[in-house]
Amino acid sequence: MHRVDEMFVDLYSDIETIMRSVSEQIKVPYVSLCLISDAEYILVSKKLLLHAGKITTQSFDPPIKISDIFPGIVEPRSFISPIKGDCISHGKVNVIYVAQPILSRGKPIGCLICADTDCNRSWNGDELIHLMDRASDIRDPFERLVYLEALSQTATRHRFILENVRDVIMCYDKHGTITYITPNVSFWSDFEPEDLIGLNCAELIRPDQHNIALESLQELSRGLANGPHEYLIRHKDRSYHWWRLNCQPIIADGDLKEVISIISNVDEEVKNKQAIIQSEEKYRMLVEHSNDVIYETDIHGHFTFMSPGVTKITGYSPDELIGKHYLDVIPSEHRECISRITGLQFIKKTPLVYSEVPVLDKSGNSLWIGQNVKLIMEEGQIRGFHAVARDINEQKLAEQALEESERKYRLLAENAKDIIFTMDANLKFTYISPSVKSIRGFTVEEAMSQTPSEALTSDSYRMAMDVFQHELEHLDEWTNYYDKTLTLQLEETCKDGSTIWTETTFSPMVGQNNNLNGILGITRDISERKNTETRLFENEERLKAILDKIKDIILIYDRKGIVTYISPGAKNFGFPADYLVGKNAIDLFYPGQIETALQNLNDLNKGIVDSPHEYLVKNPSGEYNWVHMSCQPVMVDGELQEVVSVVSNIDQEVRDREKLIQSEKEYRFLVEHIHEVIILFDLDLNPVYISPSASRLLGLSIDELTDIIDNPSLSARFIHLTPHSIKVINKFIKEEVRKLSPENINPDCRSILELELIHRDGSKIKVETSVSFIRTSSGDINIMSVTRRMASQEEVIEVCETLARSKKIIKKASSF
Repeated sequence: MHRVDEMFVDLYSDIETIMRSVSEQIKVPYVSLCLISDAEYILVSKKLLLHAGKITTQSFDPPIKISDIFPGIVEPRSFISPIKGDCISHGKVNVIYVAQPILSRGKPIGCLICADTDCNRSWNGDELIHLMDRASDIRDPFERLVYLEALSQTATRHRFILENVRDVIMCYDKHGTITYITPNVSFWSDFEPEDLIGLNCAELIRPDQHNIALESLQELSRGLANGPHEYLIRHKDRSYHWWRLNCQPIIADGDLKEVISIISNVDEEVKNKQAIIQSEEKYRMLVEHSNDVIYETDIHGHFTFMSPGVTKITGYSPDELIGKHYLDVIPSEHRECISRITGLQFIKKTPLVYSEVPVLDKSGNSLWIGQNVKLIMEEGQIRGFHAVARDINEQKLAEQALEESERKYRLLAENAKDIIFTMDANLKFTYISPSVKSIRGFTVEEAMSQTPSEALTSDSYRMAMDVFQHELEHLDEWTNYYDKTLTLQLEETCKDGSTIWTETTFSPMVGQNNNLNGILGITRDISERKNTETRLFENEERLKAILDKIKDIILIYDRKGIVTYISPGAKNFGFPADYLVGKNAIDLFYPGQIETALQNLNDLNKGIVDSPHEYLVKNPSGEYNWVHMSCQPVMVDGELQEVVSVVSNIDQEVRDREKLIQSEKEYRFLVEHIHEVIILFDLDLNPVYISPSASRLLGLSIDELTDIIDNPSLSARFIHLTPHSIKVINKFIKEEVRKLSPENINPDCRSILELELIHRDGSKIKVETSVSFIRTSSGDINIMSVTRRMASQEEVIEVCETLARSKKIIKKASSF
C-alpha cells in the first residue's frame, strides 16, 4: 500500500504539470480533469481542479453523472471529440467551457475541461488543437491513474476481507520468517501481529512437529503447494492448540519468494475427532472383549457382522458365521417360532424386541441365548437388524430345575404331615387334612364336628378368641388380605385326653368382592420344640454360671458392635454392672485404633477368626488402658450371630514392654558391636532378636537375619536348635521354674549350657551359651503371661462352643 501511495504522488505530479501547461497556453483560470468510472454512463468518481494555480481533488461517492456538472456531455458514444459548452452557472460563478475526451481504445476514460468566467469568450482552433495534444499527453499517466484507482479500491476491499474473516492469513519467506499476519490472530492466540512479525514459524510449532513443518517448507521451495497440515501452535499463554495450514508458494525466477498460508483454528475439531477415535476404539475394545455377542444382519437375515464373543459361546469364529442366515444356527424344531417372532417385528416395525432362543454351537449342541434385537432404520426404511445376545444357558437350566423343584414341593405339600384346615367366617371347620389323625388321634369326621373351644384348652381358646376379636375390629386397616397372617402357639386336646403344643398359622380367604369368606390354617406339632426351649433355658443358666467365674471380661456383642452382655469381671476393670450393655464397643477404642477395630469386626462378620489383638480401651474415668482381646465369632448357617470376646488387662505388661524396648535401644549399639553372638528366644524357642555377629557364626547375611525375625517359620530352616539342645533348654526351664517361685528368680543369675546350632549349610555348631530369664518390672516372667492368655483362649472356646450348641438347639426347635 505504501508503494501505491508513492505512485499516486508521482502521477499526480505529472498530471499537474500538464494541467498547468494547458492553463498557461489557453489562458483559462479553470482546468478540470474528470475520472470517468463507467464510460457507458459517463459517471464521475473523482475530479482534479486547477484554479488560481492550486490543484484540488474532489471525490464523488457514489459517482455522479458528468452531465450533472456539464450539461453538454450527454451521449457517451459520441463523446470522442471536443465539446463546446454554453455559459452555465457553476457554483457561485458563470463559466463557459470546452471538454476534450481522453480516449483509450476508442472509449472515453476521462475528460480534460477548460473553463473561463468570460462567457463571451470563443475557443479558436489553435486552442482546441493544443487541448487535444495535451489530452493525448495526459492519456498515459491518466490510464495509470485509472489503474491505480482500481488497484487501490481492490486492495482496500481485500484488506477489509482479510482483516475480517475467521481464518488467519499469514505470509512468510523461504526461511520461515513471518512477514505479514492478519490482525484477527489476536482473537485466537492473544498475540498481536507485531508480536509475530519477524519470528520464525518454528518458534510457534511444538518441537516434536518441526520435522513435518521442515518437509512442508522444502516442498513449497520446489513450488509444490501442500496441505492441509495440522500443527500444535503455541499461544501467548504458552499453551498449545491445534491449527490447520493450507499453504501456497509464490515463485519468481525459479526461487521461492513468499508463502501465503491460510490458518484455521481446529482445536475443538481435532479434540472432538480424537474423542471420537477414542470412543470408537473403546467401543471396538468393548465389542471385541465383551462376553456378549454383538451381531448385525441384512434385511434378509444374513449375518453381516459378528463380534469375537461368539467364539466363546458357540465355538464358531466370526468369519465362519458372516454370510450365513440366522436360521442356520437355530434348531430345526424352533425355526418356525423364531422366524415368526422376527417377521412380526419386521411387519410391525417394532424398534426393539427381547427374545430367548436356542442356538446350535459348532459341536451341534443346543444352548440358550437371550437377545435384544433392534431394527436398523435408514430414511424410514428397514435396512437390517442389530442384536446384542447373552449366554443364558445356565439361567435356563436353573429355571428348569426350579420348575422341577416346585413340582416336587407341591407334591410334598399335598402330602404334608401338618394339619391343613379351613374355617368359615363363623369359625366352623369346613375342611381338615387327614394328618389330624396322626397328630391328635381324631379322625377327619371327628375333628370336623368339634368347635374351637373343644379343640383347644380353655387358656388357648381365650387367647385365640381375644386375638381374633382384635383383628376383626381392625379389619378395615388391612391393605392386602393375601399378605396378612397370624401365627399363634396353641395347646390342643388329643383323643386320648392328653394335650400337645402346636403352632398354627392363620391366613384370610377372600371372595370376589374382597370380603372375608373364611380362614386357612396350618397346624404344626411343636411339642419337641417346647421341650427344647426348656433345655435351652437350662443351658443358658449353665452358661451364665461359667461366665460369672471368669475374672477377665467376657464381652458379647452383635454384628454391628452393640454390646449385649458383659460379665461380672468388668468390675475388675472399673466398669459398673451393665455399664456397656446397649452401647457400641467400637466407641471404647482409642481413636487411632478404631479403623483397625472396624476391619476386625468386618472379618468376624465373614467368619474370619483373626489372631488376638492389643487395644487401648477407655475406662469410665476417661483413661486409656492396654487390653488383650481374643474374639471368637458365633456362626449359625454361615451367618454371624454374635461375637464373644475375652478381654484381659495387660496395661502394666505393655508399659513394661515399652520400657524394655527403650532399654533395648540403649543397649543395641553395645550389642551390635561385640564379637559374641546374642540371641533372644521366646519361651517357644522362636528367635526374637539376633545380633549382627551371628552372620559370621551362622553363615547368614544381615538381611537374612532380619527375615528370620520377621518370619519365624524361617528359623526352622536356618538356626533351628538340634533336638538334643531343645531337650536341654526345656529341661533347664522346667527345673528352674519348679525349683524357684517367680519372685525368687534372680534376673542376674545365669547358667552356662552347651548347645548346638544348625549352620546354613546344615553343619552343626557347638556353642557355650549363657542363659538367663527376662522378666517384667513386676517380677513376672514371660511364661506367666503366656499361660494366662492360653487359659483365656480356652475359656473363649468353651463359651463359643456352648453358644453354638444353644443356637443349634434353637434352629432344630424352629424346624418342628
